[in-house]
Amino acid sequence: MSEINDLELDDSVFEGAPDFEGEIPQTQSDLVLENYPPGRYRFTLPSHISDIFAPVNFPSGRFLEARFEKSNTLMIALPNGATGQVRWKVTNAPRTVYVPDPNVLDANGRPTRVPVIVAGGNFDYLLKAVGSKLKARSHVAYADALTEAAGRTFAADLVYSTKCKDCKTSWKLRAYKNEKKGITIGAIPRDEKGKLEEKFNCVCGRMLYIYSDLQNIAAE
Repeated sequence: MSEINDLELDDSVFEGAPDFEGEIPQTQSDLVLENYPPGRYRFTLPSHISDIFAPVNFPSGRFLEARFEKSNTLMIALPNGATGQVRWKVTNAPRTVYVPDPNVLDANGRPTRVPVIVAGGNFDYLLKAVGSKLKARSHVAYADALTEAAGRTFAADLVYSTKCKDCKTSWKLRAYKNEKKGITIGAIPRDEKGKLEEKFNCVCGRMLYIYSDLQNIAAE
């Protein structure tokens, strides 16, 4: 794919990176806010995937990003039988996730969450969910695998959240507080009809905009 080769991305970051195996843990996406209620939905990749790849910079290096926007948006199946369009960005930057390990128990006998490196980050979750396999761990291979998966479906939870850059307060669907760990999460306010406010003032006064996430991505 000349489109990917022209990006001149360095594949050396994948050398020695562990393969993605086992169950898909909870993850977050770069989904742009749309007016759909939180819940579990079925998403469909575009029937033809092209011109969606671009390089993206992270502290750990330069990676591949797939941008589902404009004429290449995801389709979302709504409860009333209708469909909608969702914009999304997903990258293959490595990330650390925490998953329960039955072999490591806490004081109460419950599995402790341990760090696991997912070599291709959210891209790995997506490819596994749509049943597409990598032929090599390279940017070209990621692009090829996603292109071949055009039109396939997957399931994911759509949730909303945001975080204040000034006071570091997190906001999610429900409030949460853990004094021992010093964690406080505020509840995103709703209007008189119960709809989430797309923008609101943080406790510190900063204007915040909520973003949506895809979590628990899996095969339909």
